[in-house]
Amino acid sequence: MGGKSFFHNKLFRSIMFVFLVLLFSTIALYPKTAQATSLAWNTFLGGNSQHLGYGVTTDSSGNVYAVGLTNVNWNTGMFGAPKDSIGYQGGATDGVVAKLDSTGHVLWYRILGGSINDALVNVKVDASGNVYVIGYAFGAYTFTPQATPSPVHGYVGGDIDAFVAKLDSNGNLLWHTYLGSTSNDYPWGLSVDADGNVYVGGESYRVWHADFNNVIGTNKSSDGYQGYLVKLNSSGTYQWHRFLTTYAVYEVDASLSGYVHTVKKGLYYSGGWNYPAEVGKYNTTTGEQIWNTTVGSSTQDSFGIDVDTSGNVFISGSSTATWGTPIRAHAGSTDIYAAKLNSSGTLQWNTFLGSAGTDVGRSNQPGGISVDAGGNVYTMGYSSATWGTPITAHAGGSSDGFAVMLNPSGVLVWNTFLGGTNMDTMVALSASAGGDVFVSGYTQQNSWGTPVNFPTGCYYCQSVAKISNSSTLTAIKAGAGAGSVSSAPTGISCGDDCTENFSAGTSITLTATPDEGSSFAGWSGGTCSGTDPCTFSMGDSVGITATFNVSNTAPVATPQSPTTDEDIAKAITLAGTDADEDELTYTVVTEPSHGVLTGTAPDLTYTPTANYHGADSFTFKVNDGTVDSEDATVSITVNSVNDDPAMVARSDFSVIEGATISLTGTCSDVETDDTLTVTVTQFSGTSCGVIGGTPDVGSGGSVAAAATCTAPNVSINSDLVFRVRCSDGTANNDDNIIVSVNAAPTANAQAVSADEDIAEDITLTGSDPSEAITYTIVALPENGELSGTAPDLTYTPDAHYHGADSFTFKVNDGLQDSPVATVSITVTDINDLPWAEPMDDYGVIEYEPITLQGMCHDSDVDNTLTVSIMQTSGTSCGELADATVSDTGGFVEVITDCEGPAITENTELVFRVRCDDGTHQDDAFFTVTANSAPVAIDASYATDQDTPMEITLEGTDASEPIDYDLMTIPEHGTLFGLSELHYRYTPDPGYYGTDTFTFVVFDGLQSSTTGLISITVDKANVPPEIVDDEEMEIECDDDDCALPDFTIDDPDEDDDITGGWRQVDGQSELVFTNNQIDFD
Repeated sequence: MGGKSFFHNKLFRSIMFVFLVLLFSTIALYPKTAQATSLAWNTFLGGNSQHLGYGVTTDSSGNVYAVGLTNVNWNTGMFGAPKDSIGYQGGATDGVVAKLDSTGHVLWYRILGGSINDALVNVKVDASGNVYVIGYAFGAYTFTPQATPSPVHGYVGGDIDAFVAKLDSNGNLLWHTYLGSTSNDYPWGLSVDADGNVYVGGESYRVWHADFNNVIGTNKSSDGYQGYLVKLNSSGTYQWHRFLTTYAVYEVDASLSGYVHTVKKGLYYSGGWNYPAEVGKYNTTTGEQIWNTTVGSSTQDSFGIDVDTSGNVFISGSSTATWGTPIRAHAGSTDIYAAKLNSSGTLQWNTFLGSAGTDVGRSNQPGGISVDAGGNVYTMGYSSATWGTPITAHAGGSSDGFAVMLNPSGVLVWNTFLGGTNMDTMVALSASAGGDVFVSGYTQQNSWGTPVNFPTGCYYCQSVAKISNSSTLTAIKAGAGAGSVSSAPTGISCGDDCTENFSAGTSITLTATPDEGSSFAGWSGGTCSGTDPCTFSMGDSVGITATFNVSNTAPVATPQSPTTDEDIAKAITLAGTDADEDELTYTVVTEPSHGVLTGTAPDLTYTPTANYHGADSFTFKVNDGTVDSEDATVSITVNSVNDDPAMVARSDFSVIEGATISLTGTCSDVETDDTLTVTVTQFSGTSCGVIGGTPDVGSGGSVAAAATCTAPNVSINSDLVFRVRCSDGTANNDDNIIVSVNAAPTANAQAVSADEDIAEDITLTGSDPSEAITYTIVALPENGELSGTAPDLTYTPDAHYHGADSFTFKVNDGLQDSPVATVSITVTDINDLPWAEPMDDYGVIEYEPITLQGMCHDSDVDNTLTVSIMQTSGTSCGELADATVSDTGGFVEVITDCEGPAITENTELVFRVRCDDGTHQDDAFFTVTANSAPVAIDASYATDQDTPMEITLEGTDASEPIDYDLMTIPEHGTLFGLSELHYRYTPDPGYYGTDTFTFVVFDGLQSSTTGLISITVDKANVPPEIVDDEEMEIECDDDDCALPDFTIDDPDEDDDITGGWRQVDGQSELVFTNNQIDFD
C-alpha cells in the first residue's frame, strides 16, 4: 500500500544516487575586493551511529535551528540530555530538533518519535522565537505526559502520518498534531505567516481522514502519491487542505502577506525524474489557486522555494537537461539550477551550477534556496567534483557539500565547498537578512573544518555550518562643509545611518549630496575616488570617506513693504546683501496675485489690477553666482481711492395712457464694499403720481433700479422726463429716461338710413392729435353685411329686412385703440310682391283621387296672404272643398282634392294657384294628366292532339305603348315565349280537350282587366294492338287447323273493334278493324 522502510524511503535513496558529471566551463564574476566570505564555524551533531541533517533556519539574533533524524541517543557528554529527558524511542529512526547559538554551540535539543520509523524534515521560526517542525510518524510519538498537551488531532492510523509541532524558544512543546489518511502521508514543505498560521506541503497516497473535510478544489479520488497543501491556524487547528496535480509539494513559502507559494516535485522513478517543476500561488484565506506554472525540462526535480518582499519567486533543484536561456550553461548529466519568476509566475532568468560530475541541489529534502534583503540568492547541494572558482576547494571525497551566492540578476558571485575526504551532503540552507548563510546536511565518518563538536563513532553525523558572508560598510563624512551619503541598495543614509552590513559580493553604489553652501570634494577609501557616484562590490568591511567643503556664504534677499494708491503704478527696486560682497542677480520667484510686474529685476514696476485695493505681495531671491538666497517677500499695500459709481438707465420708450411705466437701470461700482443707493424722480411733464419702488439700496458692486408709476391721461402726446440717480455716499451719477405718453384717438359715431333690399355706402370717421389712424370693425351688423375696406364700407341689409341695425368700430394711432363707436342704421320698409308656388305636374289614373296643393310667399311677413286653387280646363273633377286659405307670416299653403273623372282617352286637367297680399296678386298653374285604362283582347285557338301551335296576344290603349304580362299558364300544355306578344303552345302528350291561360296589358300607369286565351285540342285515332305476349301456335291435322284465341286492345277506349281469322290464298290471316284502319 505504498509503505516505505528506512532503506527504501526517499531519505535514504538520495545517498545511493550516482549521477553523470557535467563541467560548467565559464562564469562571469562581479569584481571583488578582498574576499569576505568564509566558513565562520561548523559542528556535528549526534551519537555513535546514524544522524542525518535536513532542515535549517536562523532567527534575528543569529541562533540556528536544525532538524533531522537519529537512530541512537545523542552524546550526552557533549550535548547534554534531551528536552524532557525523552531519548531515542527505538525502531529505525526518531526525529530530532536542536537550537544552536550564533557560535554553533547546542543550547537544547529534543528527540521526537515513536517505536518504528520517524524523522523531522523541516523547521521554521517566527518573530517571537517559537519553533515549528514537521516530520513523518509511523505511529503516535512518545512524550512525557506531564509536560505534553494532547495532540490537536490524534494519530490517524494506517502507515505514515504527517506530524506538525510548535515549540517555544526553549524547546518546550506547545502543541502538536497529526494529519493525513490511513496510508502514507509525508510532509516536506513548511512555512509560517506573520499571524502564526502554519502551511505544510507534502504528498499523500490516499484521500484524507473525514475529520479533514474542508477540501479546496477537487478531492483526491484514487490511491497513488499526490501533492497536498494544508493550512493550520496558530493553535494547530486544521483550516483547509487541497490536493495538487503533482507528485509532491516539496517546499512552501507564506512570507508574502495573503499568499502561500509552493514548489512541486515531478513524478519520481528509478531512472530519474520525468516532470518539470511546478510553481503555484494560492490565497491563504480561501486556499484558491491564483496561478500555477511549470518551469524547466521534463527531466528535473525541484526542492527549494523562497519569495522576496516584491513577490518574486525563487526556486532551485536539479536537472539532467538544459532549458530556458540560462545565464550559466548546463554542463550535462545532473546540474543544480536556480530560477527567478516574477509575481505573476513568468520566468525572469535561470542558471545552472555544477561540475562534470554529479551535482545535486538537495538530497530529497526541502529547503534548497534563500534570498537575503538585498535580493542576493543562495543555494546549495553536493558535487562529486570541483567547479567554478571556489573559496574553499573540493576535498576530493565521493561528494562535497557546497553553497553558492548569485546576485539579483542570477550571476554567480561565489561558490564554496564544505566537506572532507569521504561523502558530505548539504540538504538545507537558510540565509540571514544580512547575507550570512547556514547549511545543514550530514557527513560520512568524516570530520572537516574546525568543528565546534564532532561525536566520535557516528557513521553519519548531522552537520551544521555558518558561512560568514556579510561585511560592514561605513560612510565617513569629512571636511568643513555639509552633505549626506546614500547607498543603493538602501542601508546607508548618512545623515543618520552611516553603517550597514552587506552580503559579500553585493554591488553597492554610494552617492554624495552636498548641502547648500557646501561642495563635494571627492571620495577616499576602498576603491572609491573622484566626485561621481562610486560603485564597488562588497568585500571585507571597509570605510569610505566623503569630503565636503564650505563653498560660499549664501546671500540674503531684503524684504520690503511699499505702498501705492489704487490704480497707480509703483516703482520697486529689489535689494539684497552678500557677506562675500559678490555681485548679486535677482530673480522673481512668485508673482503678485493682484497686479503685474514689469521691468528687469532689480528695477521693477508694480501695477495693481484695475480698481483693486488691499494687500498684495511677491517673492524674490538673489544669487551670488554660486548659491541662491532664501526667498524674501515684498509686501505691497494698495490704498483704496473712491471710484465714482456708474448709472445706466433703460433707453427712452413710449407708453399709452394708464399703462404702468417701468423705470429700470443698473448702478455699478468697482468698489464692491460701497453701499449704493438708487433713486428715481420725475423731472418734467404731466405728473405720473407716486413713483413706487424707490430708492433701491445694496452693495456688492451693483444695484438694480426697479421703480414704477402710471402714465397720466393727456389730450395730446406728452413727454415725461425721469432722473435716475446712483450714489455711493460720496459721489453721484445720473441718467435720464424720457417716456412718451400717447394721447388716445377718437372714433366718431354716426346714423345712416337705407331702403329695404338697397345697399348703402358708409364712410367711417375718427381723429387723433398727430398720428395717422387705422380702422377696425369690432362688432358686425346682425341684419346685414358689410363689404369694402374700412373706412369705406358698403352696408347691404338682409333680403326683405327692414328695421334697425348697427355695427361698432374703433380706430388706432399705432399705439393704442380709441373707445368703440357705433354706426346706427335704419332700414325703411318697402312693400314686396307676393308669389304663388304650384305643385309639380303629375299623372293619375281614371277614378283615382286627385290631391291638389298650392303655396303663397311674401317677404313682408306682416301682410295677410290668401292662397286659392281652382280648375281652369279639362274634364271636371268636381267641386274643390276648402280651396282658399288666408294667414300672415310670409307663407300660407292650401291642400285640397277631387275625384279623377271617367274618361275614354288620356286627359289633361289644368289648375290655377293664386296668391294675394291684398295689394298684389300672383298666379301659377300646374297640370294633372288623367290616364285611360288599356284593354286586353280575348282570343280562341284550336290544334290537334300532340300538335304545337303559335299564339299572338292582343291589347289596346288610347295613346301609350303597352306591355304584356302572363297572369296564368295552361294546365294541359306548355308555353314557350317567342317574343313579348308571341308564344308557342304545346299540348301535353296524348291530351285532347280545352286548355286556357290569361294575360293583362299595362300602359305605364295602370293595367287592363284580364284577357282569356282558349285553346281546343282535337282528338287523334290510335290503332288497336294484340296484347298477348306469348307466341301463337296453330295446330293442324290432315284436314283442319285449330286457330288459337287472342286479345285485342285499343287505346281509344270508345272505338269499336271488329276482326277475326280469314283464309287468303291458302294462308290464314288475322284481320281486325278500328274504324277505317285494318291491321294484319
